[in-house]
Amino acid sequence: CIPVFLDEDLVQKHNFFSEDYLWPVFHNMKIFDSTITGDADMESFDKALWKSFQALNNAYAEVITNNGDEDTLVWIHDYELVMVPRFVYHRNPDFTTGLFLHCAFPSTEVMSCLPVREEILHGMLSSRLVTFQTFDYLRHFMSCCAELLGCRHSFQKGGILQVEHEGRSVVVFADHF
Repeated sequence: CIPVFLDEDLVQKHNFFSEDYLWPVFHNMKIFDSTITGDADMESFDKALWKSFQALNNAYAEVITNNGDEDTLVWIHDYELVMVPRFVYHRNPDFTTGLFLHCAFPSTEVMSCLPVREEILHGMLSSRLVTFQTFDYLRHFMSCCAELLGCRHSFQKGGILQVEHEGRSVVVFADHF
């Protein structure tokens, strides 16, 4: 186990973004466009908090790639670290990363309202395997990938479901460990 040392302010901003923005979106509860909601006083998307979220995820990726190699299996848990696979992939595409999402995943309609929707999907699809708790969440993810990124999917031998993304296949799976 290798520690990741982080600035307390960065951690607080990351947690605020995770809990106040992503968690409600992933649970189909938040839309950022006041023209859709009709609520002019609604809390808008905070780009500075998004940058903090990315910075913390990037710090984890840096420690992973500095201390591992292509034979290291990197298993990432939950939405707070959903961008780690992308930052690992950009540093070294030969690393094997898996992502297990312990929470819900939103419908395409809700995900479409998140200004950083494509970045989040690209982040998740930088893993070799993305796992969800239920098939419904996986289905939402597949719809988002198709509608928002234009990804195609296929079934392989044994019923293995894959999403084609950036010239590689990403396995998607539903299993409540």
